[in-house]
Amino acid sequence: MPYDTAFLAGLLIGLVIGLLVGGAIGALILRVATRWVEKFTPRYWRAFGTVLASAVVAMVVNFIAGIFIGLLGRAGGLPLATIKLISFPVGAVIGFLISATMIRALIRRPDGSTLPFGRACLIALVQALVGIAILAVLFACLYAIRHALGLGPAPSVSR
Repeated sequence: MPYDTAFLAGLLIGLVIGLLVGGAIGALILRVATRWVEKFTPRYWRAFGTVLASAVVAMVVNFIAGIFIGLLGRAGGLPLATIKLISFPVGAVIGFLISATMIRALIRRPDGSTLPFGRACLIALVQALVGIAILAVLFACLYAIRHALGLGPAPSVSR
């Protein structure tokens, strides 16, 4: 079934807006994580570029890895649920390593030296943990609002 141009344009605009908003929030988180780990704060636009580059590279690499995992899984006779279960942690590890690599390559210490890869991994870990904590608080707030409005649990789908 072909997609119409309005759908594809909306998808592209949503992707760009999501990258920009996510990059803006991610840059703030990266600055805080770098401050905690390395005791200096990178410039905002440097952090924004690092987060944006990490996101784009991770999307491309995870897309390619997902294709390979799917092809190998289906060739091996694995059910789709198992393939999805395998691809999530693989994608998370790939994303983490790309983030650490981009931090090492693009964030410089005040004296101009590069960060060791281990320190970049620590910054990426703090960044990931802060992001997970923010998402947990956001989901808890949304759950509390839904409960306060009396909407209850989401309806189950019967088949």
